[in-house]
Amino acid sequence: MNYMTTTMSDRLKQARVTAGFYKASDAIKKFGWKASTYRAHESQQNQFDAATALSYARAYGVNAGWLLTGEGEMSVRYKDAASRTAGQAMRLQERPASFDARLPIRGTVASGVWIEERLIGDSSESSRASPFPPDPAYPVESQYDFTVGGSSFNKIAQAGDNLRCVDLQVAGLEAADGDLVILERRAGNGLIELSARRMRRTGEVIEFWAESSDPMWRTPIIVSHGLSTDGLETRVLAKVIWKYMKI
Repeated sequence: MNYMTTTMSDRLKQARVTAGFYKASDAIKKFGWKASTYRAHESQQNQFDAATALSYARAYGVNAGWLLTGEGEMSVRYKDAASRTAGQAMRLQERPASFDARLPIRGTVASGVWIEERLIGDSSESSRASPFPPDPAYPVESQYDFTVGGSSFNKIAQAGDNLRCVDLQVAGLEAADGDLVILERRAGNGLIELSARRMRRTGEVIEFWAESSDPMWRTPIIVSHGLSTDGLETRVLAKVIWKYMKI
């Protein structure tokens, strides 16, 4: 495509879809934009200025100059998410905005389901790849998906839905109070439970709540200094940033 021949609205739509937001409403919700203003920009009803172009470019991981005028390359140099965390070294990455990494679906997360560690990432399910591109706000290498199993997360996602996750260690991030996370618990017999939960922090004590309507999961997992109250080694593996339905 010759980008110089496109309009501002065409480039804005292209940037949105390339970033993985296949509906304008999804981007509007994620970035907190005013719906009527954004839709007017995409429909070519109104043009946007340089400051607005910069805001959209940062959100979608494209060059503001290209978005505004069509000149130059669509690719962008952006600061990865690790640079947002205090104490983390600032890094720069350069990737084309159309970069289409085939992110892995690593398996299933479900409260109460224990599997052998050696089987994680070695199942027929984990050989599948995500149909959606990486989120440009985070390092590509830190991203992967999990499939939801059971009913312990059914207020957020149903069994069979998928969760886009950012590995905290790889991205150099820390989970914050209120985040949706992937929790890993290890039993002494080599079994591991992976579950999606809401994190609530009170001092050194952290509670992980199931976002579920099922009474079975009403009791939170309480963790202090890396151990749950039942003595299991517990850690937050990843942050959940969005979901998508099974395709």
